[in-house]
Amino acid sequence: MSGKRAARLSPDERRAQLVAIGLDMLTDRSLDELSTDDVARRAGISRGLLFQCFDSKRDFYRAVVQRECDDFVAATEPDPSLGPVPWLRSFIAGFVRYVLEHRRVCLALVRGAAGSHPAVEDIVDATRATLARRVAEGQRRLGMPDSPRLAV
Repeated sequence: MSGKRAARLSPDERRAQLVAIGLDMLTDRSLDELSTDDVARRAGISRGLLFQCFDSKRDFYRAVVQRECDDFVAATEPDPSLGPVPWLRSFIAGFVRYVLEHRRVCLALVRGAAGSHPAVEDIVDATRATLARRVAEGQRRLGMPDSPRLAV
């Protein structure tokens, strides 16, 4: 822990701060390399305080991955009132924009999370399933036949 005293935050604010630090750290390391000691140090708190916010390292990892996946899903959600072509363009543009803006984190999740972290595999799989359903919805809106490859 650093020599400076951490600001007193509510439990929800501290939890959000720690998740944000975890996400920031994923820009230059894999989920496997995400150290709770380093996260606590960056937050200016003890490791013990981090574990007052999260039950375990697994719980912390899940919160970080869930936040990123929730943001990804939200960024790709088209306006349901759009016509078929604008709807699909909106989805694709949101997908591409998100990946470009969060490239390193997306790579960390795709490369590391699903294969090496059973703790978060369900979260990543659910996100992929949501995106696949959106592609299938775009096909349906365009009047295209169902694709067995998109079945979830």
